[in-house]
Amino acid sequence: MTEMNSVVEELSRALRTAMVKGDAEELADLLATDFLWIHADAHVDSKEALLDTVRAGAVKHLEFEAADETARRYGDVLVHNGIASLHVQVSEDRFRLANRFSIVWALQDDGSWRITNWQSTSMHSN
Repeated sequence: MTEMNSVVEELSRALRTAMVKGDAEELADLLATDFLWIHADAHVDSKEALLDTVRAGAVKHLEFEAADETARRYGDVLVHNGIASLHVQVSEDRFRLANRFSIVWALQDDGSWRITNWQSTSMHSN
């Protein structure tokens, strides 16, 4: 395993854990100030909109697994791709989702990586 693969594995695990725990503060530490998430349905969330949703418990990530993860580094930018298998709850409804994702991480002045952009594309849902 290369050092970059190890970094991506750690970042991916931290992101999934924060989402499943519904930990807005932990998640906030992973997101850049100008973060944008383009959901599979084309809805766009800013950092604050996503954190508000997490804090309110409006969407709960019951399971969040990632597979086929790859990463490419371009200087201070890391492009992270993979497949997310999700089990989410919205109100009383539960859904299983499979999405391809692209996450752009940017290296910050303090040496930490933060997500600037997250794009999801639906593979299927049921």
